[in-house]
Amino acid sequence: MILILTGSAFIYFRNVPQDKPKLNILLITIDALRADHLGCYGYKRNTSPNIDKLARESVLFSWAVSQGAFTAPSIPSIMTAKYPISHGVMTWGDSVNSSLVTLAEILKKNGFTTVSISANDFFSSIMGLDRGFDGLSRGVNLPAGEITRRAVRWMKNNRSGNFFLWLHYFEPHQPYRPPLRFKNEFTANIDKGKQARLVKILDRERTNHEAYGDIGGITKFGMVDGRRELDFYIGLYDAEIKYADEQIGVLLDELKKMGLEENTLIILSADHGEGLGEHNLYFTHGDFLYDELLHVPLIIKFRKLFPRHKVIGSQVRLIDIMPTILDIAGIRPPARIDGVSLLPFISAKSRFPQLYAFSEFDVKRSIRTPEWKLIYNQPPYHENCELYNLKDDPKELVNLMKGNLTAAEKAQFRFLKQKLDSYLKREAAVSVKSIRIINERIRNKLKSLGYLQ
Repeated sequence: MILILTGSAFIYFRNVPQDKPKLNILLITIDALRADHLGCYGYKRNTSPNIDKLARESVLFSWAVSQGAFTAPSIPSIMTAKYPISHGVMTWGDSVNSSLVTLAEILKKNGFTTVSISANDFFSSIMGLDRGFDGLSRGVNLPAGEITRRAVRWMKNNRSGNFFLWLHYFEPHQPYRPPLRFKNEFTANIDKGKQARLVKILDRERTNHEAYGDIGGITKFGMVDGRRELDFYIGLYDAEIKYADEQIGVLLDELKKMGLEENTLIILSADHGEGLGEHNLYFTHGDFLYDELLHVPLIIKFRKLFPRHKVIGSQVRLIDIMPTILDIAGIRPPARIDGVSLLPFISAKSRFPQLYAFSEFDVKRSIRTPEWKLIYNQPPYHENCELYNLKDDPKELVNLMKGNLTAAEKAQFRFLKQKLDSYLKREAAVSVKSIRIINERIRNKLKSLGYLQ
């Protein structure tokens, strides 16, 4: 059984041929979850005891990179193993390239019941993402407890066959409104003497990103609560993680009680991260391609196959999730996908090439290696590029393109530019319908999620 945590939905159970080996897939994705705010990734606060326990029983990839800085391009990359430039979804209202086959379609064809339960109704605003699902259970801002309740109820009624269950939790996506039992856990000791700190930061660092350049960047998502401290809102973000973690713990406990753990492949990840003040982006995502938006967790558990508590430092991508699942299930992946199976990384029985990670937002593109990142914003290339030495500058604070490059830095720039140029020259997605005039129903849903004003 394969369990992947992300979004989910349900409808009915379909009989699977009896000669197929028992295998379920549970995919869990958590919206706007930064890897570095989980204990298993080194965070100082106790935000994630249940996810940390899962990590100790699993394989943890310390550097998984998202292919988009927000949900619209990222989720289709998971479902198709293709980069946004190929699957065609760059923003809300775009359609998944009709020539591509999705993970759900492949698994359904191979005898799995395919179900998604999601707190983010992206199935309505990303056309074609629902292909291959037998059932969809979705809503807008469904709380984590409701996602877990629906998932447990469905699994109890459908435990005898092979299924693919995709759960998408909304917490800790803004606005940060954790249940009262968690709200004060990380905010009770915040120093109110710092009250002016956030305002001063915002006033001093006003940039062309006016939406996030003043206190309105907080209030528009309804997060002020009479407070202005940066640490206060980070505390609320962490409290939302703690709530999602609690419900994931309930889910995994119920999975074990049902006797499904042994045959379940569990994958936990996120669609993207969250800006918490870095690079003048406060309490939201999109806009940039820095690591606080792209570094996401990736934890894989399958007791029959994988070791416990193994940490893999190699850089991987969200596009690698689909081929990894298919490899475990013994299913041939589609031709010409961008992702690769991570089984060789886990087994370490063969040499594997370095995986370059490309990510996109609007007109911005980036290429990342474990030690370098090049971000291309808009023409002309040299004047609008950012080059970071991630080994010496992991927070991406010093854009080397603004100074005199050393010979080694020039060589890195030329190398990464060549790779990024090749990526940009790819043939654009074929037959993709981009719906730029979003209908009123979708517009209202996007407003409720904070994506439109």
